[in-house]
Amino acid sequence: MKRALAALALALSLASAAAAQPSGGHNHGYAPPPRPEEIDTGFDLRDVHGRVVRTANLRGQWTLIYFGYARCTTSCPIALPVMVDAARRLDARGIPTTAAFVDVDAASTGVQPRRTGLQATTTHIHDPSEATRSIAQTFGADLLVLTGSRGQINNAVRQFQVLREHTPPRRGEEGHSLNHSTLIYVMNPQGRVAGYLYHDARPEDLERFIRRRARASQG
Repeated sequence: MKRALAALALALSLASAAAAQPSGGHNHGYAPPPRPEEIDTGFDLRDVHGRVVRTANLRGQWTLIYFGYARCTTSCPIALPVMVDAARRLDARGIPTTAAFVDVDAASTGVQPRRTGLQATTTHIHDPSEATRSIAQTFGADLLVLTGSRGQINNAVRQFQVLREHTPPRRGEEGHSLNHSTLIYVMNPQGRVAGYLYHDARPEDLERFIRRRARASQG
């Protein structure tokens, strides 16, 4: 009886998570997001040029934030151009908006020594920084690409309650892959999360979402 109840609970949990995912087929199988008011947006990261970027630097404008990894071949390539397009549309309407990408695949701090018999060898740890720089070059000034130390990224992931886990590499990816939440966080000019959309939203969906809330805040 206990086994049957446990199996039923698991099935209901998986069904609930699947129902909450986007329809584009590129989800990573995670449960619904927390309530916006539960998100602590405080972070301390840096851009690809090493400049420090904190939440305070983004206040006074709307910000679309997506947490992913630069080598991703599924949801991230869908979300980033959508965010950039939406930010351009909103800027054109006089609503300052920034699109930001946080790469959760932190680079290692160096190399790990490994001993084999009497000889010590050095194993290089996977460094994703080249892929991160490539994303920054692709989108230029239209996308704020953020990274940081493992501690800084872990803190931002925890504050935004991003879900992630390492998995074997998918086709076209090297080193490892990451299952992760596929939410686009919408942060208001006061630095709080106003809501979410999934990575497969259309640019006009994001534009409409922010325009409505911008009007409401002025009302």
